[in-house]
Amino acid sequence: VWDVNHRDSEHPIGNAPLHILYGHDDAVTSVSVSADLDVVVSGSDDGTVIVHGLRDGSYIRSILVGVPATLSGRSLAGSGSGSGPPDDVDERGGGVGGVGGATPSSERRRINWVCITPESYVLVYLVDEHLLCTYTMNGRMVAAKDIRERLYAFALSEDGQVILTGGENCLVVFRWVHTLELANDGPRKGLEAVLDGMVEETEGSQQPISSPIRSLFLSKQERHLIVGTDRGDIRVFAQDSDYLRQRLQRKLEEIGIL
Repeated sequence: VWDVNHRDSEHPIGNAPLHILYGHDDAVTSVSVSADLDVVVSGSDDGTVIVHGLRDGSYIRSILVGVPATLSGRSLAGSGSGSGPPDDVDERGGGVGGVGGATPSSERRRINWVCITPESYVLVYLVDEHLLCTYTMNGRMVAAKDIRERLYAFALSEDGQVILTGGENCLVVFRWVHTLELANDGPRKGLEAVLDGMVEETEGSQQPISSPIRSLFLSKQERHLIVGTDRGDIRVFAQDSDYLRQRLQRKLEEIGIL
């Protein structure tokens, strides 16, 4: 953990780190930081997620990530050849009898990506099994989903309630963080939960995304979604204007202007 001094243009980073965080037994593959929650979350090839304090570098807990018992008998790694949107497989509440929701029969798996959300959920992705999981900060698994594709890109909505993913199926998929169900209900009702890039216009149409998605970025206030592909294309999409107006109206009502 390094301190960045923006006032010193010549030496913005100190000679020594503030903290060195220990605990993993294999290569660290992903790190996520939240200054608001004061935590650093790291994932490793050793199959664990470790949570440390950001300001003092203290060890908080380890989460042993495993395939839930109800999914472990399936050939997860071989299920990602489909070209359509993934089937939903939801496993919740597996926190009894093992660390982090993994049952005693679960095997440890390599972790490829982790993320800490503003609501203190820990998202974990295992590319070998095409498995996306949601844990509480206390290490309890609340949802797991067989994504059925290799994912390369991830992004969170501003409120941290929706996870956007993209990968080899050339689709952007919106899911609720706490359930990993497709985010097409509640405040997102009427919006697409699976985006293929096809846009029909009066003067023609935009073809679907035809190359694996490598990068996702949401602009401020989620006005635009920017998608980068393996072929080098960049696509820019806008949310539905009615949805943006309704959300603005709700915010104005919440602060008492309307």
